[in-house]
Amino acid sequence: MLRYYITDRHSAGGVEPLLGFVERALASGVERIQIREKDLPAREMCALARRVLELPNPHGSRILVNGRADVALAAGAHGVHLPSGSIAPRCCALSCRRAS
Repeated sequence: MLRYYITDRHSAGGVEPLLGFVERALASGVERIQIREKDLPAREMCALARRVLELPNPHGSRILVNGRADVALAAGAHGVHLPSGSIAPRCCALSCRRAS
């Protein structure tokens, strides 16, 4: 079984409380953290992803950005979660190779 934590800063009470929840999830060994803040502009999403990536990660959990390969790449995330109807994974991989 894969344990997943999907973020929602509105339910958490803001970014700072959300980071506390994510830090506890990382400490408990959740395997994936999916940053899913659909209403955030790219710059703010990238800043949030970078803050999550700076948290202690003793179990090597993977940090994914929801639906934004560009943000995942810019933030240095481990990957991207591509919902149905988004860019094809093959296209995403080609874009990432061209950007590097």
